[in-house]
Amino acid sequence: MKIERAGAQEAAEILELQKLAYTTEAERHGDHSIEPLRQPLEELEAQFADHVILKIAEGTKIVGTVRAAENDGTCRVGRLAVHPEYRRRGLGTALMREIEKYFPGAKRFELFTAAESEDLVGELRNHVGATLGPIAKPKRILLVGELPKTRSGKIMRRLLR
Repeated sequence: MKIERAGAQEAAEILELQKLAYTTEAERHGDHSIEPLRQPLEELEAQFADHVILKIAEGTKIVGTVRAAENDGTCRVGRLAVHPEYRRRGLGTALMREIEKYFPGAKRFELFTAAESEDLVGELRNHVGATLGPIAKPKRILLVGELPKTRSGKIMRRLLR
């Protein structure tokens, strides 16, 4: 399987995969109103202009995807989705490693996920450990609804410790 940039012509297939992948989280938490399940095709198509959207395919079937965009040194990664039949094979980790290569100048990465996404939290812990070394592997990851910010919009890091 090969990871490469997706084209806008693949938006419908990516959106279908996204909805299939996020249905598991929605069912686990009893909330089918999460954003990845409500995203319209037009919005995803527009993201091809300012996001890097990657895909991983087996043959012609897209089985994984992730997208990211950088602003002011912060790379925001979201919509990491792997087909349920292809999970637990390292595809999510491979997509995360690849998306990082597209943003070598990013000072920080933010990953947006559904709250309490157990699969993704485990994957994220392993990815940080592999990237920074086992000593830096976080014991826990705290998911927050939004980052605390000052009136000017700066992140209040002291509140996150």
